[in-house]
Amino acid sequence: TLVCGGELVMEEAHDFGAEILPVDSEHSALFQSLQGNRDRGEVKRLILTCSGGPFFGKTTEELQHVTREDALHNPNWSMGAKITVDSASLMNKGLEVIEAMHLYHMPAEKVSIVVHRESIIHSLVEYCDNAMIAQLGSADMRLPIQYALTWPRRVPGPAKELDLWNCGPLTFAHPDLDTFRCLKLALDAARTGGTAGAILNGANEAAVAQFLAGKIRFLEIADKVQRAMETVPVIQNPSLTQVLEADAAAREASRRGLPLVCVLGHMGELGKESEKSHTELGSRLAALHPSAVFWKGGREHEVLSGLRRGGYEGSFALIGGDDSCRKEFGAWLSPENKSRGAVVLFKGSRLNRLEDALAVFRSLTGEEGAL
Repeated sequence: TLVCGGELVMEEAHDFGAEILPVDSEHSALFQSLQGNRDRGEVKRLILTCSGGPFFGKTTEELQHVTREDALHNPNWSMGAKITVDSASLMNKGLEVIEAMHLYHMPAEKVSIVVHRESIIHSLVEYCDNAMIAQLGSADMRLPIQYALTWPRRVPGPAKELDLWNCGPLTFAHPDLDTFRCLKLALDAARTGGTAGAILNGANEAAVAQFLAGKIRFLEIADKVQRAMETVPVIQNPSLTQVLEADAAAREASRRGLPLVCVLGHMGELGKESEKSHTELGSRLAALHPSAVFWKGGREHEVLSGLRRGGYEGSFALIGGDDSCRKEFGAWLSPENKSRGAVVLFKGSRLNRLEDALAVFRSLTGEEGAL
């Protein structure tokens, strides 16, 4: 709610004199660390801690083939499937940045993130004199829930005690924004404001649902969120209706496939018709992260080889060619290689019109999108 319509929610709370008490562990930690602070001008920045999720330290290449089961294994917290995937992509931390901005009336530049693998420090507040106040505790959601229920009092409760003498050393690191693009997209939305949060959240929810259903790969979550953020217009100072419309538009944009890459004829701009140039073309196409590649122009073996080299696993449709293409790349298409790809051979000369070929292609692959 705060991510999508934080300005509206905080305005309503102010108008009705309502107090919003956080339940999430990081926001509860900030709330507790701000107790006694009378002047927000004294706050230098808020620092949200992040466990890093199950994929901390991995590269983009290593995340190409992670599974649903891999993403649902969080090292410290037991949560529902959707929030666990958000923790793996670090999207959850980006959403928390937006929430903190609204809850504590802080601009994006005054909210930072630190990777803290042990999940002992749940968040910190740094003050203008460079002092830091943090809330520590075991990874137990019962504590922040109880504090929201008993605030401003503290009472004995069931949360597990933190044993400082046996919890081990505490570590801190910067988040990897290049590998975990969902976090970067969320920070962009935080700086943009308006309906950007609703677009981000709606697209992410739709994409995560597709990932959990086995329809897309883990890294494609960020692709779909980015597509929604690039195509759905942002409205500043939105009404509730505009927030809901932005959410719906983002979900629809996320559900659609990425545009098809259609290449017809000879690629004269690559120079002479050589194996190297067409392999390079395949690699370039893979870098575009298309949902499918539709090819007519010869040297399909080299193009498909370049696509494979670039890590592409989507559908590859071909007009012309022969059965050797399927045989040569059989290993790439095998279930053992976890490929979602398919080579579709259009051998009949009757498919002369692009519209006819594209119709057959879509019926065979289930791909949507535009040329």
